[in-house]
Amino acid sequence: MLLFRAIAVLSAAAIGYEILLMRLLSITQWHHFAYLIISLALLGYGASGTFLTLTQHWLLPRFAMVFISSAVLFSLSTTGSFVLAQQLPFILLEVMWDYRQWVYLLTLYLLFCVPFFCAATCIGLTFARFKEHIGHIYRSDLLGAGGDDFGHSFRFHRGGGIGLGAVWTRRGSALSPTAAGQTQRDNDKR
Repeated sequence: MLLFRAIAVLSAAAIGYEILLMRLLSITQWHHFAYLIISLALLGYGASGTFLTLTQHWLLPRFAMVFISSAVLFSLSTTGSFVLAQQLPFILLEVMWDYRQWVYLLTLYLLFCVPFFCAATCIGLTFARFKEHIGHIYRSDLLGAGGDDFGHSFRFHRGGGIGLGAVWTRRGSALSPTAAGQTQRDNDKR
């Protein structure tokens, strides 16, 4: 089903965005706020769950429109939230004596939360709409996120960076030939 592939790609994009934000914030705000990204993702997913619980009766009949809109908003907000965040005059060193910095920090937090909210809305709405396929949806979500994580780990390992990539490469090596063979067979059929 094409929807399962969309969930996998969306999940991979969300975890990739999370890793990208960690790196960008470690550069722009030193390393102090890179660790907040995990809580941002959880906040976005949690807020989406609450939103879906309160509005699912209205959203479920409009599944296709809401899914596509949320996916498009995810793609736009990944770049847009970072661009807007760079316009805020947030200075980490002034947090202790300038109360406005706390407002900027809250604004940053909410801006970076929007893409995760949109991705979680797509995934959560799919769970609610296709209850009979929850196992397939969940598998697609995990394969998307895990596949993206595997790709990042592999790049770290190949680039001489973090040694954890070697561990993931060895663990994932059993799956790689199967996935590659399936992809090749699919390409041959076309």
